[in-house]
Amino acid sequence: MSRWILIGLLFGFLLASCAPLTPAISQAPLATPTAAPLGDWSLRMTQTGGIMGLRRSVEISSDGQMAVTDERTKKTVTVQLSDDDLSRLKAMLSTMAYTDFKSPAVCADCFVYDLSVDRGSGKPLTVTLDDMSLEGSGLTDLISLIRGLMDKALKP
Repeated sequence: MSRWILIGLLFGFLLASCAPLTPAISQAPLATPTAAPLGDWSLRMTQTGGIMGLRRSVEISSDGQMAVTDERTKKTVTVQLSDDDLSRLKAMLSTMAYTDFKSPAVCADCFVYDLSVDRGSGKPLTVTLDDMSLEGSGLTDLISLIRGLMDKALKP
């Protein structure tokens, strides 16, 4: 019988050692909601890095004007976004929520994204993300859309 008591105490001790000493506080990063009606807005993003040393930048304004520059190829393109692309971008900007997520890993060949979104409030959201921190940031879909728009504009 004492053997079962000893096993029970040992099991209880192991379970207790896994519990935090302080009350649990949410360790999930807090999202920075930015949902608000959009007036005039603009965004800028620079994508750098990768194995080939990519360096591209894009500027998009609320009227749909987009300027894309690829510094490696020395190519700059200015285009008007389609109504569909502009609508998707506006929808994402009006509902985006950024979460300050720092990746614990270092990625030597990752892309780095410097994003600045000015929603006309005088205080733009400016963030720097890499491929490792992008997934936890809440901005994956926005960055993917912007990258796709850049690729489309730079195609010959």
